[in-house]
Amino acid sequence: MALLASPLKAELVATSDNRLTHYLGLSLSGAEVNRIAAWDSPISNKAGWDVAFAATYEMRYHTWFWGLGLGLSLQQVNDELDPFTDALPRVDIDGAKLSYQYVYTAYQEKTQTFNLSVPVYFGKYFNRVYTLLGIRFDIPLNAQYDVTASIYTQGVYPWSITPVVTTPNNDFSSLGFYPEQKYQYANQYEETLRLTPFFEVGYEFLRSKRVNMRVGAYLAYAIPVSTVDRVTLADYSAINTNPRKQNVENMQQNIRWNALTASDYYENAPGKLEAGVKLSVLFNVTAIPGKCMCLP
Repeated sequence: MALLASPLKAELVATSDNRLTHYLGLSLSGAEVNRIAAWDSPISNKAGWDVAFAATYEMRYHTWFWGLGLGLSLQQVNDELDPFTDALPRVDIDGAKLSYQYVYTAYQEKTQTFNLSVPVYFGKYFNRVYTLLGIRFDIPLNAQYDVTASIYTQGVYPWSITPVVTTPNNDFSSLGFYPEQKYQYANQYEETLRLTPFFEVGYEFLRSKRVNMRVGAYLAYAIPVSTVDRVTLADYSAINTNPRKQNVENMQQNIRWNALTASDYYENAPGKLEAGVKLSVLFNVTAIPGKCMCLP
C-alpha cells in the first residue's frame, strides 16, 4: 500500500515544487569587520563589528530562489598607526630657525558609519542546506570618527642632531616643547559609497506551513565606488605658533585630525572584509486556491 504524504509536505510541494512561490523576510546579522590596508602600510587594522537589519522579498522556483531587500546597518572599524613624527619649520622665542616636531607615540582611530543597504541575491537549496551569492549597495547616511593620540613635541636646530625635549630633569615647556600627553578629537567625515559582493551558506528550518527560518554564515567584501580628496592626516593650522604666545592648552584645543580613510596614508579608500552570521525569518505569502493565507 502506498504511503500518503503528510499535509505539511503536500502543502510545501504545492507551493514550492510546482510553481513560483513568494516570501517576505526579516533578517538580523552580526559580523566582524576589518579594513584592508596594504601589507607594507604603517596602519594596523583592528577588528571592528557590524550589526544589520533587513527586510526582503524573495521568490522561489523548485530549488532556486532570488530576492532583493532594504536594510540598515551600524558599523564600527578600529585602526592604529605606527609611531610617527610630523616636522614643521618654526622659529623659537629668540627668532632662531628650527624643525618643530610633533612626535606621536600612539594613534588610534575609531570610525562608525550608519548605512542604508540594498541587497540583491540568488541561491539554491540542496535539501535544507542552501548557498547564495549576492551584491549589496551600501549608502552611508552618517559617518563619524574618534581619534585618541599620545604626543610630545621637540625641537631640532640646524647645528645640532640632538633634539630639545622636555624630560623630568629638564622642563622646556615654556619654549614650546611639551611632555607627552593624550589628545582626543571627534568629527564627521565623508564616507564612500560601496558595492559589497557576498556569499552565504546555511540551513533552513521549516517552522510551519507559512513560516521558515534560515541560519547562515557569510563573507562579504565592501568595495568603494566613489572617491574623496586625499588630505593630510593632521591639521596644525589653527594652533598659535607665536613662540611668545603658544601654550599646551592652545595646542590641546586647536589640533585637528582628518579621518584616516580620507588621508594620504591611504592611496585610495580601503576595502572592508566582513565575516558574520545571519538569522532570517521568511513568511510564505503565496496565494493558494482554496487556502486561507492566515499565519498559524
